[in-house]
Amino acid sequence: MKLDRRHTFTVTVGEGHVVTACAGERLMEVMDRANAPVPFSCRGGACGTCAVRVTAGMENLSSRTDNEEIIVPDIARGDDVRLACQVIVYGPVTLVVHDERLESVT
Repeated sequence: MKLDRRHTFTVTVGEGHVVTACAGERLMEVMDRANAPVPFSCRGGACGTCAVRVTAGMENLSSRTDNEEIIVPDIARGDDVRLACQVIVYGPVTLVVHDERLESVT
């Protein structure tokens, strides 16, 4: 996927981390640039460590990958949980980083 640097928007991570992203960027790369506190291990969609809960803008993300279909149900409930290393962003998104409270976030 080629980045569209003409189409930029913001990604908001939790409280206080806001970064400009380009359409077609992987969410993990956007979060890295924002110095957002996202844990990771494999960066390949196999471990689930980089799970995030999307609170706004789900329609601006790529469809779930096969890895997400397998991993996400094992780590959290809800269609709003995604793996940052697998997601491509196409528009504004707001999310909460996965932590021990992820299950209770509504």
